[in-house]
Order: sequence, then C-alpha cells, then structure tokens
Amino acid sequence: MRTVEMKVYKFDELSDSAKDKAREWFRGTIEPDDYAESVLDDANTIAQLFGLEIGTRTVKLMGGGSRQEPEIYFDLGRGSGVYFSWSYQYKPGALAAVKGYAGQDEALHKIVADLQAIQKKNFYQLQASGEIRDRSYNTCEVDRLDDKEPTADALQEVEDCIYQFSNWILSNLQKEYDYVNSDESVDENIRINEYEFTAEGEIM
Repeated sequence: MRTVEMKVYKFDELSDSAKDKAREWFRGTIEPDDYAESVLDDANTIAQLFGLEIGTRTVKLMGGGSRQEPEIYFDLGRGSGVYFSWSYQYKPGALAAVKGYAGQDEALHKIVADLQAIQKKNFYQLQASGEIRDRSYNTCEVDRLDDKEPTADALQEVEDCIYQFSNWILSNLQKEYDYVNSDESVDENIRINEYEFTAEGEIM
C-alpha cells in the first residue's frame, strides 16, 4: 500500500484548456429536468389561461399518494419537436390573462388572439382535441358545443394555433438548454458547488 499526494485545483486556478475539460465534464451531468421542468410548468400554466388542457400522467408521491402532471415529451435533436395530447375550449378573458402573465411575449399573444378570432367566427362555441406528434403528422378534431357546423376554416386555424404553441414551447426549451450549457452558467455552477480538479481538468 502506498499513499500518493496530488495537487487539486479550484476551477479558476485551471489553465484555459483544463477549464474546457472541466466544462465538458459538467455538461455531461446535466439532465433534461435541469432545464425543462420550469419551462414545461410555465407552458402548462399559460395553456390553462387560454383554455388549452394538456394531457396528464399519474405521478406517484413518496407518501404513497399520487398527483397528475402534464405529459409533455420533447426532443431537441435533429428531429426536434414537442409532443402532447390536448383539448381546447374558449375561455373568456384569455388574451388579457395571457398578456398579464407574459406581457412582452408577442408571439404568444398572437397565438391566443388567433384562437379568439376563430372562436368569434363560431360564436365562441368551438371545442377541439388532438395530438401534437411531429412536424408532418398532427391530429385535430373540431366541433361546436351547440351542435352546429364549425366554419370551414375552423379545423385548420385551431390546428395551426396549437402547433404554433408547441413550437413556442420548443423555442423556450432550446433557449433554456442553450443557457444551462453556456460557459457562463456552467462556470457559475462549478464555482457554487466548489468542485475540485486535477491540473488537467479531471474531476476529483
């Protein structure tokens, strides 16, 4: 048996090349929940404000109970997209509520305004459901609460709006992913956690 002494370094004591090695290690520890949870929770809150109900799944709790949480899947790779089932009905005051929650997000405001416009043409009686699956294949069914026929453009308008909302979610996921993987964020987390490294940037 022998004892080997080795010098260890804080992140800011490393050379530039060793810092790059340390960053590479830390990025490998980042999980989807580290950047996605807040984005998806926010998206679900906004969806409820304008009458969109996203499908849920049952999550077991440590105490033995369970709760429902939005079932949203996503891929930020080459086939990037956001996937969920949904149902939609008109919600009075939706646009004002969304503007109150996300006042500067004009892209989001337009989605909700477009939904309200097609609802107005149908006397606010539209209801719809479907699935966002990928760029080329989504499903959508539209009818009216008063059993009258929807306007001819209702199906396409609603489907387009929900798809745009899925793209809005995807864009925010990508932004958050880019941020948590940025040098600025990675360096800050390494410093906060006081990780130590070898001179070559290997984690100790």
